[in-house]
Parts: sequence; C-alpha cells; structure tokens
Amino acid sequence: MAQAGAPQHIIDAEVAALVAQGDDGSVSLWPEHVAPVQALHACGTQWRMAGSLAGISVTGLDYAACDVALRRSGLELQGQAFADFQTLESFAAALLNGKKPEELRS
Repeated sequence: MAQAGAPQHIIDAEVAALVAQGDDGSVSLWPEHVAPVQALHACGTQWRMAGSLAGISVTGLDYAACDVALRRSGLELQGQAFADFQTLESFAAALLNGKKPEELRS
C-alpha cells in the first residue's frame, strides 16, 4: 500500500487488524494471513478509482490486473485465503476513502 501512496496511518491500521502483539511489544503475522497480506501488497498499485462531483473514491481492486500481479509474484489464493484478501481489500478501501479504523470495527 505504501507503493500506492497510502498514508502510513492507514498501513498501520491495516496491519494492526491482522497481527498478534506480544507482551514485549513484538508483532507477528498469523500464518493464515501471510498469503492474503502478500497478495494485497502485490496488488497495491491496482486500485480502481471513481470520480464524481463529490470527489474521487476508491471502489476496489482491479481483479484482472491483480491476477497478473499475483501470478508474476508466484502467489495463488483459494478458498479462505481469497476471502481474507477480500476482507483486507474492503478494509483498505474504506481507509483510503477516509474512514477511521475505529469506525470499521464491529
């Protein structure tokens, strides 16, 4: 996302939603989230944008372009990993559109 110009606070919020933090402050990514996070990173420049009189907004990822990026990165997402990738996409799109992380928590 940093390559796509996402502000650091958005990247930090996305990562915080996916990691376990130890008592010593260390952070580790859960194994089942590695592939979806790698995929989102690989697709970081493939956001679709829409413009209107209200401004420009992110509508989601261009899946055709993401397919190319994923194949060239050697990544393949199936089943739950793809569902997790879509969850990350929705969360990231909302953040890129100006939502605050606390507004996205259920």
